[in-house]
Amino acid sequence: MPVICVSATLEGAAPAQLETEVARKIEDKIATIGGIEHIRTTITDSSVNINVEFNIDKNSEEALNQVPNAVDSARSDLPSAVTNPVISKTTTSGGALLTYVVVVDNMSQRYRGM
Repeated sequence: MPVICVSATLEGAAPAQLETEVARKIEDKIATIGGIEHIRTTITDSSVNINVEFNIDKNSEEALNQVPNAVDSARSDLPSAVTNPVISKTTTSGGALLTYVVVVDNMSQRYRGM
């Protein structure tokens, strides 16, 4: 499942300013890309981190090419003091997609230790 991370910094900016002047503008451009499952944004003092999670069938290289294009198209709307956004790819290839936990009340003690 391809996940693309976008990080941008605006030194001295409060979270509310980052939300309206940076995060929303980048999110709006990214949202036009097809195949997005979730967009999660974390805002702290001076920094914005946006994780774009694509559908499992989305090619990660295609996603990695589309996100920078969307971010670049938002660049003219961002404050001039914003650092160039850093874009990176994370994949869950080879990892578990789902984990189950099973609890049974009527199991004997002998089987609980396994």
